[in-house]
Amino acid sequence: QDVLDRPFGWGVLVPLIVSPASVATDALQLLELLVDRHPHNEIISKRLAGLHAFMPLLSLPWPQADPVESHLSATLALPIPRRSATKILQCAMDTDLGMKVAG
Repeated sequence: QDVLDRPFGWGVLVPLIVSPASVATDALQLLELLVDRHPHNEIISKRLAGLHAFMPLLSLPWPQADPVESHLSATLALPIPRRSATKILQCAMDTDLGMKVAG
């Protein structure tokens, strides 16, 4: 739990998700593993929502002020990262912030 509360590392996860497929696939699988194995999904959900991890997964510009080039569509053409992204998106959207964006 202590590791999850530390901000280091979380800030690089969303940029890794939108990077080329060779990097993004591993980042998505790492997040999927975290979502699957962590006993308190609410903590993970809030962290992912707070980072706006759902934005690139929903094809929204990220970051909104100065969007970066996303390679996510090419990454999601592959089945394993697509499965990972689906689980991450489901987890991140299961929050008040995620639902406000979706609504």
